[in-house]
Amino acid sequence: MANLFQSVRKITQHSNVVIDNGIFSLHYGVTAFILVLFSILVLCHRPGETITCLQENVVPHKFLNAFCQLSPTSKWINVWQQENLEHGSVVYNEKYSANRHSYFQVDDEWFSLLLLFQTLLFIAPRYFWKFMESGRVEILVTLLYNNGNSREQNIKQLADIVLMSAKKNKKYLMSYFGAELINALNVSLCIIILGMFFDRPPRNAVDVIEFADIDWSPCWKGFCSVGHNFPKLTQCTINRYTSSGYVLSQQAAMILPTDILYQKMNTFLLYWFYMVGFLSYLVLCYRMFLIISPTLRVKALKMRCRNVNSADLVLIIRALGIENWFLINLLSKNIDPETFSDSTVILANKIRSDMNNYVPESDVFAY
Repeated sequence: MANLFQSVRKITQHSNVVIDNGIFSLHYGVTAFILVLFSILVLCHRPGETITCLQENVVPHKFLNAFCQLSPTSKWINVWQQENLEHGSVVYNEKYSANRHSYFQVDDEWFSLLLLFQTLLFIAPRYFWKFMESGRVEILVTLLYNNGNSREQNIKQLADIVLMSAKKNKKYLMSYFGAELINALNVSLCIIILGMFFDRPPRNAVDVIEFADIDWSPCWKGFCSVGHNFPKLTQCTINRYTSSGYVLSQQAAMILPTDILYQKMNTFLLYWFYMVGFLSYLVLCYRMFLIISPTLRVKALKMRCRNVNSADLVLIIRALGIENWFLINLLSKNIDPETFSDSTVILANKIRSDMNNYVPESDVFAY
């Protein structure tokens, strides 16, 4: 178990060089760790111990549990009408005895595989972006803090590299934006998959009509409002031959204690997915504003390092475009403010020395 958590930690841990933002790290860091943790909790139960069947001693207990776990069980929709407060039990309503809904109990292995599959969805954009990024920011930061040269020489060399690669960073930018888009779509997909797995929606028009015709008014609160998708008590029917050749139908009450755990997990994951999804789509909207507003790009860098000359930032953004702004923004997250301020001064001076070579016509704007 300890080795498993160490493996998960290696997958979700942050590197020393920042190449994304906090919302991005919520996907491959926090969310992936939560999903793996829930998957381990589900697998902690031994097969066959997730249910308990109650019946007269006609059928062996172990066989009864195994049979009910593999067979569809009946969930009463409208049979619980009132509660016997004196004895703490429920009263069965014969009027709605025919309104039963058959379903299969959630299998622990499948639920665990579902959580692991969602974990892969959340960490896939991270590794896609790391593959496309190829350690470029780490190389530039290492070059900047190279002790073999003077600090001014390192900054000038960094400015030269940024200018030489100015026309090659569009793919770099689009890869990151694509990874953020995949993150947002992954959250929506996981919400849909989780709902389909637990809610078991109707599969055809007949199921929809039958489900809509059910009278929900006499449903007992303790069993239906909370236990609609995660019932704690169901019924299993066993048909077996007697010694005379007749088919004997026997019913057993089945208690599902693990549904309490699944209910809490489902509720937490849905709230978490909705929060992460809202933040992810909010980031996408912010990216759109950055694309159409160069002024916003200047303000974003200015907020990260307030002692930077605004005129130099305006010139850099105007000359290099949004794809190079993105690279400069990543560098600003990994170097100290003083070094970043000096780097912008040297970069702006180099652009002024040869303005015509670095001003794309499509990105010229006036402040």
